[in-house]
Amino acid sequence: MNRAILYLSAIIFTFSTLVLFAQQYEDVVYLKNGSIIHGVILELVPEESIKIQTKDGNTFFFKMNEVKKITKEEIVIKKEEIKKVEIDSTQIKLDKLKSEINKKKKKIPTAENSLTLQPLGLATLLTNIEYDRALTSSFSMGLKISFMTFLLRNAITFTGDPDDVRKAELMKESLSAWGIGTHMRLYTGGKAVEGFFVGLAIEKISMSGDDLTGEGVKKEVDIGLIRLEFEIGNRIKLSSKQSGFTILWTLGAGVGFASGWGDKGDESSTVPIGSIGFGLGYSF
Repeated sequence: MNRAILYLSAIIFTFSTLVLFAQQYEDVVYLKNGSIIHGVILELVPEESIKIQTKDGNTFFFKMNEVKKITKEEIVIKKEEIKKVEIDSTQIKLDKLKSEINKKKKKIPTAENSLTLQPLGLATLLTNIEYDRALTSSFSMGLKISFMTFLLRNAITFTGDPDDVRKAELMKESLSAWGIGTHMRLYTGGKAVEGFFVGLAIEKISMSGDDLTGEGVKKEVDIGLIRLEFEIGNRIKLSSKQSGFTILWTLGAGVGFASGWGDKGDESSTVPIGSIGFGLGYSF
């Protein structure tokens, strides 16, 4: 009978301990060697043994002759733990807010094509229309068609020997030109057809006009020019959407391979050449 009462007391004690733990209380076992164990008593055999589990999951078993006393004490939460919980809670809220913002925020695709009209082209004498196509996230290739618009014809004057001036004026008035070429560009900002770029341009230009021979006879000449240039430039997008108007400027420097000039039209030469471009376009 006494043993049954003892077991019943142990069961009641264990149950009450669990209830107290749920109410922010814990069991504390003080040992005779000075150690103090905090946790939940899992098993208590009066006058024999006790088993207690700490909050980190470790389980300890002691004989009762090692135990000085057993108490139930209110759980004390350290300030550091409270602060950590507050920080964790704040971080969870921030992460949730970022997630909601990212869901609401629509990702704007990068434009992959661009069409540009440059009133100022090679040596400011040629107008060109260029198409640029993104092949990767930072690399593009394009096609350029150039033609002479005589923007500066009336502004160009010549001085010097009268015969040379007459020949130059005749060439200026009759000169026409057109060209076709391609370019390759690397965009340093990682957005093809947008932003700053460096590249290589190749273009074939055909020019024709009237010239005077040494005898003063007018004749038509056809001159071919292949230009090879390294270029830098920037395409500025005026809209935050995928499609929108753009401003483009370019600077180029390289060499030109000319042929078909001279009295007999059989002379050729290599000359340094440069270009400047400015235009308006549309990316899509």
